[in-house]
Amino acid sequence: MRPLQVVCGLVWREGLFFAARKKPGKANAGFWELPGGKIGEGEEAEQALVREFREELGMELRPGKVLGSVEQLGEVSFVLVAIEASCGDAEPAHCLDHDAAAWVSPGHWKRLHWCENDRCLLGLIFQDLEGGNGL
Repeated sequence: MRPLQVVCGLVWREGLFFAARKKPGKANAGFWELPGGKIGEGEEAEQALVREFREELGMELRPGKVLGSVEQLGEVSFVLVAIEASCGDAEPAHCLDHDAAAWVSPGHWKRLHWCENDRCLLGLIFQDLEGGNGL
């Protein structure tokens, strides 16, 4: 069976990136994540990211490049793809799956309690940034 395809956004504004904490009753409750969701049948990853942010947060995005991915194999296997994006000066209009949101400095991201897959992705992305490869 093909792993589920999931997208998340590294959304930038004024040198900070957007993060949200999953609310109680949701998978990964209490953990921070880069919001996103499942890529629908026939949908491109960028389209799914724009749709998910619009539905879950009421935010409009301008997607950029794919930054990386991680794969999780197990009872539910999936591939999580991170896409860089921007949102102008938008703030969430509502939060369907989250109980907190924050704009995070790349130098302070490790201070939050991240979902495991997001933590792995951010480690890879910021390792590249620190290595001089830029975003």
